[in-house]
Amino acid sequence: MVAFSEALRREVYADNIRVSIIEPGVVQTELRDHIGHAATQANLNAWASSMRQLQAEEVADAIAFCVSRPAHVNINEILMRPTDQER
Repeated sequence: MVAFSEALRREVYADNIRVSIIEPGVVQTELRDHIGHAATQANLNAWASSMRQLQAEEVADAIAFCVSRPAHVNINEILMRPTDQER
């Protein structure tokens, strides 16, 4: 995704279009509820519950930061994780 977003940014920068990629770590959402394989879902939920997960509002704040910069500023990439997420 990073390489794709950089290629897209290079294609559209002359049209004053900014491209940013937000890479959140573990976020507390219902997404894991849709995993069809019970063992995988249990393992992921156990791993996620072992840390203080990011909240959707925190990811939204990062997006708002990117789009609220002055027109001449492009935030290319934000990598954000819970402080207790190892990887």
